[in-house]
Amino acid sequence: MDSDARFEQLFSRSLDGVFFAALDQPIRWDDAADKEALLDYVFDHLRISDLNQAMCEQYRAPREALIGTTPRARWAGRPGEWRASQRLLYDRGQCEISVRAARADGSMFAVEGSYACLYDREERVVGHFGIQRDVSERLRMQERLAMSERLASLGTLAAGVGHEINNPLTYIINNLALVERELAALEKIDDVAAIRERMAALARKVADASYGAGRVREIVRDLRSMSAIQDLRDVVDLGNVVERAIRLTDRELRDRAAIVRDLGPVPAVLAGEGRLIQVVVNLLLNAAQAIAPGEPDRNTIRIATSTTPEGNALLEVSDTGQGIAPEAIERIFDPFFTTKEVGAGTGLGLAISHRIVAGLGGDIEVDSERGRGTRFRVLLPASRQHNSG
Repeated sequence: MDSDARFEQLFSRSLDGVFFAALDQPIRWDDAADKEALLDYVFDHLRISDLNQAMCEQYRAPREALIGTTPRARWAGRPGEWRASQRLLYDRGQCEISVRAARADGSMFAVEGSYACLYDREERVVGHFGIQRDVSERLRMQERLAMSERLASLGTLAAGVGHEINNPLTYIINNLALVERELAALEKIDDVAAIRERMAALARKVADASYGAGRVREIVRDLRSMSAIQDLRDVVDLGNVVERAIRLTDRELRDRAAIVRDLGPVPAVLAGEGRLIQVVVNLLLNAAQAIAPGEPDRNTIRIATSTTPEGNALLEVSDTGQGIAPEAIERIFDPFFTTKEVGAGTGLGLAISHRIVAGLGGDIEVDSERGRGTRFRVLLPASRQHNSG
């Protein structure tokens, strides 16, 4: 079998989608003075020249419907996303990209692929080729795993949160009962000065009850944020996320260690707030579970925020717990890997936290020493909206 035949077998039988795209006219990218104008040209003049059956199945369209189509036909509703990925490809010459693609019927699917530019003898870009796969089902499975871990975390927090809600509720009920009795008693008092004095006392009780109701509302809001099924990205205050995560985990932490806050200035990040709360809750629970209960005066869990020299956000969670063995560090972010006792953890918390952070363009690192404790460092890119503000 000659090389052409082998290539044809590889191309046609690949389970991944493979395609070639050609420009109507070559372009010089590296030394172009106006790259935005070049992208405008490419948007209408880059045409699919060949593709395999797997690619047709991804787009749920026959070959003849896709051959010759330009980016405008597939990205008309999202030109900004196309420009960002195409610029990355042309800048680097080759790259791996994860994007959402649109089918002919308008439905969306997630793809991951490797793409590389094609050049002529004058080093002009004449097109590119790509190998990509539909990862929609994998992402759905990951999302279900993330939700399962989130619900497991909420289950861990349930008893403590129930206690936190019960305290202010008891306060509210007692205060309102007192107000009810006092109002009934006021009907029997004729002294205006006495009435005013008792009304002032009642106002203070009502204010206290209102404070308790506000506390319950905060707890419920924090729980709803963490358990939200959809978590659209927005500009998020990392310091606020930390405070909400601490409120949710307070009952789990207070019997094991003193909480030390070192919350320095930190840029806003573009993220789903519930996902970030989940990451911080996971790290705090992980720190707590590394410390035996009963000696909070002898242990600390420190949570710190700061800005890196590059202007990005840094979150650190460290503890004075038992530490992690060197051989376990290498697997600490593997799904279902856990150093806890059976029934004490799912082994998904850190794996999902790592995936969430990586999905935001960040990184999560860990260093630990047996008998001295562990530190997790979460790096997140600053939001562009924050920087431009």
